[in-house]
Amino acid sequence: MKKFQKIANAVHRISNVFSWIAAIALFVMMALTFFDVGGRYIFNAPIIGAQDVIEQMMVVVVFCVLGQVTIDRIHIRADVLNPVLTLRHYCIISAIGFFIAAVTVAFMAWQTTIEAWKTVMNLNITTAVIRLPIAPFYSIAALGLILLFIEMVFDVAKYISEAKAAPGPGKR
Repeated sequence: MKKFQKIANAVHRISNVFSWIAAIALFVMMALTFFDVGGRYIFNAPIIGAQDVIEQMMVVVVFCVLGQVTIDRIHIRADVLNPVLTLRHYCIISAIGFFIAAVTVAFMAWQTTIEAWKTVMNLNITTAVIRLPIAPFYSIAALGLILLFIEMVFDVAKYISEAKAAPGPGKR
């Protein structure tokens, strides 16, 4: 169990690094938008390709923060049945829900990884204006989904172990 916790901590640290990358990308997006709008309306000289860079930074922001969102439990959940469930039943339902989500994310990660590989093999796929290769951004999306999948597998394992340790029926 100690080895499992070490692996989980390492993955959590990677998720944390990815969330910092997302924060930096968000700052770049905001600064670039500010200077592009200012340049356009004050100096009548917009930044060429700003839209291309901002669109790609959106990929970085969204996919780099997914793992951290799962760790921090700030994703959307509807816990309608919480008041009537025992702790054991809650953990079982949560494990099932995270398992279904993990399978879905695994499929998304698989398909995104295939597309990322295609763009890496064909570096001629670029953005429209400044010809920025999109391969790194597809790769970031694939890595973010893989990280999310791993975090969800840890959640499934956590809820299963909590369900085993929870008191029996009638206790909460």
